[in-house]
Amino acid sequence: MGEAGPALREAALRLLARREHSQRELAQKLRKRFPEVPGEQLEAELKALAEAGYQSDARRQASLIRQAELRGQGPGRLEAKLRAEGLPSPETPEDPSALEARLAALQQQRFGGAPSDAKAWQKQARFFAYRGFPPGLIRRCLGEIPWGDSEA
Repeated sequence: MGEAGPALREAALRLLARREHSQRELAQKLRKRFPEVPGEQLEAELKALAEAGYQSDARRQASLIRQAELRGQGPGRLEAKLRAEGLPSPETPEDPSALEARLAALQQQRFGGAPSDAKAWQKQARFFAYRGFPPGLIRRCLGEIPWGDSEA
């Protein structure tokens, strides 16, 4: 068990060198790699890494928020990812106008603009819902369903 200390720290630092990890995520990976290490020793090592500034839940949270914005994901998808990693929701919700602008940009990039018929409207609505955007915002962005002649 005494030999596991340096190996444990080295493995943790290697993981953290690749990307930010939340405490929960890092603990899961280290427990899987070092099942023989007692939980107290693992917790002490994680605490030491956080105190030394090598691991930060706040940095991981900020990283996930940036990734969600760059990937065109909505707040629902971000919430799920934060919850899965044991991180709290952002203290300040995203500005609704910024969220609406991101949705409009994603619509333009992915679909080339507003839907022309009911089938296209439904396709876009499903896509945005999967990406985690709230239904009210999706309806505002897409407007009324253009039933037209496509009703069959």
